[in-house]
Amino acid sequence: MKRRIIIILRWIYSKMLEYKFTLKLRRKAKQLVKKYRARKFIRLNKETFSGIGHIDPDDVDVEVLETESGSDTFAFGYDVLGLVKGLAGIDYVEYCSDLADILENNDINFRLALISEEEKKNNEEAVSYFREKANLYMISPGEGVLVKCGDAKVFFFSSDFPRYLEEDEQVELSDKVIKQLAYAKQQKADSIVHYGLREIYPSTKFSSAERRYLRKLADLGVDDFFSVNEFGIHKGKNRKRLDGSFANSVASLGCLFGSKENDLSEEALDAAVAVRIKLLNVAGEQTYVKNRGYIPLYNAQNDDQFNQLVRADYHNTEHSRNSNLMASLNYVERHMAPMRDIRNQMTIGDICDVLEVQLPEKYKDYTNISVNKICARSFEVAIGDVLFFREPFDDPNDGEPKPLEARMRIVEKSLDRGARFVFSFADLGDDIPHMKLDNCREAHIKICAHLRQFYEVQTIGITGSVGKTSTKDMLYNVFAQKYRTYRNLRNSNTQVNIGMHVQSFTSDYEIFIQEIGGGRPGGASRHSRMILPEAVVVTNIGQAHIGNFGSQEKLMESKLGIIDGLTENGVLYLNGDDPLLSKAKVDAKTVYFAVNNHDADYYADNIVESDGVTDFEIVHGDHRVPARINVLGEYNVLNAVCCYAIGQQFDLTDKEITDGLLEFETSGTRQNLVSVGGYNLFIDCFNASPSSMESSLAVLDAIETDHKKIAVLGYVTGMGELAEEMHEEIGKIVTGHHPDVLVCYGEEAKPIYDMAVAAGMNAISITKAKALNNYLREEVQPGDVILFKGSSKTFLSERIDEVYGTMMSDQRYIDSHKYRLVKFRKLDYFVYEHYASAMNCRQRDAAISAKVARKVMGVPVYSLNEGLFANYEELIDVNIPDTVRHIGDGCFSGCGAITSIDLSKGVKYIGEKAFAGCTSLKEIRLGDSLIHIADNAFEDCSALGDLYIPESVKEIGEKIFLGCENIRVHCKKGSYAEQYCIEQGIEHVLI
Repeated sequence: MKRRIIIILRWIYSKMLEYKFTLKLRRKAKQLVKKYRARKFIRLNKETFSGIGHIDPDDVDVEVLETESGSDTFAFGYDVLGLVKGLAGIDYVEYCSDLADILENNDINFRLALISEEEKKNNEEAVSYFREKANLYMISPGEGVLVKCGDAKVFFFSSDFPRYLEEDEQVELSDKVIKQLAYAKQQKADSIVHYGLREIYPSTKFSSAERRYLRKLADLGVDDFFSVNEFGIHKGKNRKRLDGSFANSVASLGCLFGSKENDLSEEALDAAVAVRIKLLNVAGEQTYVKNRGYIPLYNAQNDDQFNQLVRADYHNTEHSRNSNLMASLNYVERHMAPMRDIRNQMTIGDICDVLEVQLPEKYKDYTNISVNKICARSFEVAIGDVLFFREPFDDPNDGEPKPLEARMRIVEKSLDRGARFVFSFADLGDDIPHMKLDNCREAHIKICAHLRQFYEVQTIGITGSVGKTSTKDMLYNVFAQKYRTYRNLRNSNTQVNIGMHVQSFTSDYEIFIQEIGGGRPGGASRHSRMILPEAVVVTNIGQAHIGNFGSQEKLMESKLGIIDGLTENGVLYLNGDDPLLSKAKVDAKTVYFAVNNHDADYYADNIVESDGVTDFEIVHGDHRVPARINVLGEYNVLNAVCCYAIGQQFDLTDKEITDGLLEFETSGTRQNLVSVGGYNLFIDCFNASPSSMESSLAVLDAIETDHKKIAVLGYVTGMGELAEEMHEEIGKIVTGHHPDVLVCYGEEAKPIYDMAVAAGMNAISITKAKALNNYLREEVQPGDVILFKGSSKTFLSERIDEVYGTMMSDQRYIDSHKYRLVKFRKLDYFVYEHYASAMNCRQRDAAISAKVARKVMGVPVYSLNEGLFANYEELIDVNIPDTVRHIGDGCFSGCGAITSIDLSKGVKYIGEKAFAGCTSLKEIRLGDSLIHIADNAFEDCSALGDLYIPESVKEIGEKIFLGCENIRVHCKKGSYAEQYCIEQGIEHVLI
């Protein structure tokens, strides 16, 4: 009931936002909240610094420096580098010379590094030399530097971070830190920078205590945080102050040199980084930190000594041939994102140059403001990003577009999250820094394409009505045999997703494979022009999303727009079996692949399916190549032929291609054949169309089994006015196949049911979710093969999860960003539409006990995520409610202090290595809901003795008791558990 009330209230609220008076009230409320928080911020600062009189710099270990600005654009510039350690072990003269050459820049007035007090005292000569020759100042915790540069003043100071605090323990700042901050404010510093030394710990992310420490300092005026954890480099997240403004932070700059004694990866050991900050001159205002980027450095080693420092650049041929240097560079790129390498730096002025537009005069001071990400959705925005507020789509299957007043929430949320500027399709008002563009959607494409060109990665685009994801995944396995290959995960194939993908490229990328959506007219063209591919594929022209086009011919025309982004020598690959594509006429070099059409450039021959494996030959002219894939289905053979053809374009050998095809596996809710609890589930319910229905039913026909074959077919969405016609077509298709039972799910699937019954098939019509769940529980038997096929909006994946304890639905919600992150007690939960999953445990270092919530935001908690409590060595007690049905892989692995755990209330599924390494675990209570125990679930639970395995368990993985020398299983006679114990030679007792 509570959940229904929440849903109703949200619906009412969304409707009210369509009226201007509601938006005005909302904005007024936000302004009041902002004023309240600003007053709270001011009050905190007054209370903290009250009673502190005039402070001399000598009283707080502050050195005062004066320098001159070397730029009319920038008031002050500084570089921050990592920890200096082991100065005595290097040739500091040569090393300093390298550093000075690398960092040479007329706009930089000051450079800072962190050093321990002892290291500084023992190497005074070297410290002085770095200051004189490279303008590098080294400070220790407790010290500070005030730098004056013309009218600009920047204060730098250092302290140690507290790593551990109790949850209710207040953050206490030392008197010295408070006085240093008071001194900075008395001097009216334009920017306050804190450089902190963190305790050495394998995770470079901030702990809960460290985050609270940062927040406290941010609320007292610190603008930028730089920190060091010797274990590596990590950008981390920025901090939001009480008043809603932001403080920038870098979680760890690692070491400039000298980390050899730590257990680091080679990339982290060799990697170093400098962060460059410039304060921009702004007319009539104070100076603000607005331009930032990082410089990747590489420490070359010889005999455990650093003997050379270089600025890593993968565009440099000599650098690109050095595998160690490239690994180091890639490490820095991945761990410093979303900050940009200064060679790939993007300012608001740069964006305008790319778009060939003039920044409005009133925003001319924004020209040199650097930006991190180019975003098109509010939840992607972080401090330093730019938002592209694009025109709404207006397609036949879309609802009425929201009025501008309601869509303005996107802009407001983005600004709240720290967006620096907005490029918009509409005027937004004088209070929002923005620029109106004639076509904001095309502008977003253009700027993303510009960013993509910084990296010399070769890209491949794949579109089509069905088969995009499976072709992409298969092609990934093929290319990974030779190249450093990446792909978009799952179905993230929209313009905004692709825009984020191209911004995540690094120097490590050689090949990137992007699935390209085309559910909207012109979509394939838009997406292709973002990735600028060397090869593109159209898998087929079916009926998916046909409601947005009206005919297959128009759908094909839109899909073929994928050639619009092709490079000069790019190649188009078309399905030669498709009746429309086989006759397509396009202005691009075209290669056809097929299974049945032997006139195609590449085709398959001698196809043999057996025992879940398909053998065939790929034919190209007179050349025949034997191949095998570990899946069934003619459409998978077609994908394999396509992959072979593309592989030849990129100079892969026959062996490399066929080895890659062998590694292809299905997963998730796409063509995935899995065994859960003894049931054989063929899950293909991410999307659906008549042609994909036929493909899935053909695979079901080919599966060999002595048990029943059951086809659960949901209805198909996205058909618009053609829905009835398409479902009748599916009905005709179904009658040509041979499931033992056909279950038609949903009101819209009734035409399928009617035609199946008329053809004499054993068909059932089920319209309610609860009724389908009951059917699966009561009528389906272990050993049966069940096909689940339908559009994602039929929620068949949730039916599977409810009955079998899997968590197939999570990824669909995550991919479409339909979830909320909720922090409750010590756990983080992803809250989806109908349920929640526990995803992360905070304060892991001090976790002794944990209680999983039964409900969060009114929905039940169904799962404990993969690795949720992994390696929490102090964890003793966990309370798991009866709503939880899924224990993820490695959920409790390495929890050596847990002695007992109760899973008897509702758990259906225990994942791989769920309790591996729980060396103190003596008792596990399993209930009669449990149906599946995965591989190595209790590996190395050396204290585990007697364990009851209920009769409901119908599948047990391999080596679940590996290393359990004292195990004795209690089970019922004739149960699956008894059979398993006999086969594995495990001691057991019949009850």
